[in-house]
Amino acid sequence: MAMLGSVRFVDRGRDVSFGRRASSVSTVSTGALGSGQRRKARSLHRAVLLGVFLALTSVTVVPAVGAATKSTSGVKAVFVSFSDVSCGTPGHCVVLGNTDSTPARFFLATTNDGGSRWVLHSSLPRYVYQLSQVVCLTARDCMAIGGGDIVRTTNDWVTSEDVSSALDATAISCPNVSDCTAVGQSGFQEIAMLATTRNAGATWKTLTFPSLRELDLVTCPTANDCTAFGTYADGHTGPQYLATTDGGVKWTRHNVSLGLGPFGAIAMSCSTSRDCVVSGPGPEHGEIAFTHNDGMTWRNGDIAVPDGTILGDYEAVSCSSSSDCTAVGGSVIDTTDGGATWTLRVPFGKTEFGTGYEEYLDTVSCPTSKYCMAASIGSASFSGAVITTTDGGITWTRLTNLPR
Repeated sequence: MAMLGSVRFVDRGRDVSFGRRASSVSTVSTGALGSGQRRKARSLHRAVLLGVFLALTSVTVVPAVGAATKSTSGVKAVFVSFSDVSCGTPGHCVVLGNTDSTPARFFLATTNDGGSRWVLHSSLPRYVYQLSQVVCLTARDCMAIGGGDIVRTTNDWVTSEDVSSALDATAISCPNVSDCTAVGQSGFQEIAMLATTRNAGATWKTLTFPSLRELDLVTCPTANDCTAFGTYADGHTGPQYLATTDGGVKWTRHNVSLGLGPFGAIAMSCSTSRDCVVSGPGPEHGEIAFTHNDGMTWRNGDIAVPDGTILGDYEAVSCSSSSDCTAVGGSVIDTTDGGATWTLRVPFGKTEFGTGYEEYLDTVSCPTSKYCMAASIGSASFSGAVITTTDGGITWTRLTNLPR
């Protein structure tokens, strides 16, 4: 999904593509809730669970020195929030973040060594607020979405331009350096729209779906194969699943039942056109659903924890193959059997590792079954965390040298 130094890496459908972020939530509704109503509903759901905390099972973690940065009396600390992470190969990653300073400063940082050293790129487009997702096609050719806009740069963010003003974008996926698909809502009316480019964003073609209010999620494992979720405009219950196998010329559509509770799916990762995993908040904790037959049928994953264990919601999921996936949010879980069973790796409430509800993990990228990098949005008292695993999730380490 990005290129660092001389190593090119792009989104090959293994990384989560989603539009829901700290202050700009876009979900696939199972009912007729509007975007603002869904945000309020999920905030209330979060607040209810925030007061409940149980002693959880142990996990092998490597504590970081000075992991949490708190403000001191009389001095306003500048906290950092991370909204997206992408790793094309183990150790070669991009993070997107912003500070809580006035004015807020957005930045993109790259690392070639797993986060020991970072190269900071802070000249991001000022007119785009709350950047939520970034796709770097090469070290200098990137696209990002934020505030509904799609922007690109060919000069290290010194120059940028809006490349699809007709689309109010919520998510974007690029399987190679030329082909990208962005989804969201028409900028002129409340109907679902997507835009595709075959020349790295130089030109875009748009397609609308009048029966849908919005497209929320998209993942493209290849240039021809893309999967998306949409929300109905007429109050019809249940999300609609959309898929293409010809680069977006034709889209098949059918209704699905994900079993994810009243708030629907908020994250998706497809390793192939047939194999997808989605996550979303359930009535008691986050839920996972998966398909291995092009979305025709979905099953819910079994999270192997004792009854009553607090897990939190799952804000992001990343699949490195049709069998290996990691989901993060209020806790960290992973699967090696395509989503049928999940193992708890980092429990709820490990604030130093970004889990819980004061601080929760918001994004994850797993280029292989062994390596993942995840990041959190932080809170009013803590900077966000960036954590990594190199052994398939058995051990997670919080990075101490954070980009800011």
